[in-house]
Amino acid sequence: MVEQGQRLDYPIGDTVDGQAVQVTKLPVYTVVGMAPPAALSATTATPVQFALSPGAKPNHAIISVETNSIRYTINGQEPTSAVGIPVAAGGYIDWTDPAVDYSDMIQKFKVIGVSGTATLNMQPRIWVANNE
Repeated sequence: MVEQGQRLDYPIGDTVDGQAVQVTKLPVYTVVGMAPPAALSATTATPVQFALSPGAKPNHAIISVETNSIRYTINGQEPTSAVGIPVAAGGYIDWTDPAVDYSDMIQKFKVIGVSGTATLNMQPRIWVANNE
């Protein structure tokens, strides 16, 4: 619970019209690039996953659906032509909000082609907040 007068962010010490103003200090991030995994071919038969490098645990990624539509899951369930989140050909999955850690979803990402064999590409990243 927030008490009256309690500050919820970092004071900078600025003033406007003689009144103290409180400004939120935005976090600064270091982005560590990673080699992208090979393009993924998702057929309509069996769900597949990206082959990430051993020990790699990206916490952000953009996944593009290059050809044919897909369905994907991030909860360990197997996607089917009727189960999962649909993405049309030419669409993408954007897991790049720096305030969110997507590593679990990236690790559990499974996909299946819906309208034929789909080609997907992933650009993984590790974002690390610099605590100042």
